[in-house]
Amino acid sequence: CGVLEVGCGQGDLLATVVQRLQAKAGGRTIDALGVDGSPGAILTCCGRYPSLHWAADSLEHFLVTHDDIALDDAGRPRRYDLVLDKTGAIFIDSYEAACAYFARIDALMRPGARYVYIASRHYYDEVLSKKNYADWPRDWLAIAAATWTPEALHDDVAPALRGYLKRVFRKGAGNAG
Repeated sequence: CGVLEVGCGQGDLLATVVQRLQAKAGGRTIDALGVDGSPGAILTCCGRYPSLHWAADSLEHFLVTHDDIALDDAGRPRRYDLVLDKTGAIFIDSYEAACAYFARIDALMRPGARYVYIASRHYYDEVLSKKNYADWPRDWLAIAAATWTPEALHDDVAPALRGYLKRVFRKGAGNAG
């Protein structure tokens, strides 16, 4: 199982997901990679979670160079069963760049893989939708839904849960990227 987190920050989400996947897989090793544009955040990740792989790189550069630098044990480019995006790509401010981002992420995913997007509902609705996506033909989640099959909604509705929205999309099994 391969897991990629874009915009991993200090690594807590990726570490938690890997721990849960390992528990379900009987302790089997999970191939995980977190990427973030902040070298300081990646240093924190390395200190907190040294058993995971981390990359300090801009997302744009990482996605372009991925197949040359992120190799599996057999020397092939890594492919992922799960991609986590906790508003990791919010810096993308054009519709064309967003579509290119989704196409590149799709190419990194194995057939049947999942893309999970997590964002504060307030931030998505009040900041991103009104600033970043206001002039786009489709917003971020609509582009994701056009790229992959929407699979699940897991929205926190209780105020104590801070109103996070979580969307899960699945890459078609017949789509090899």
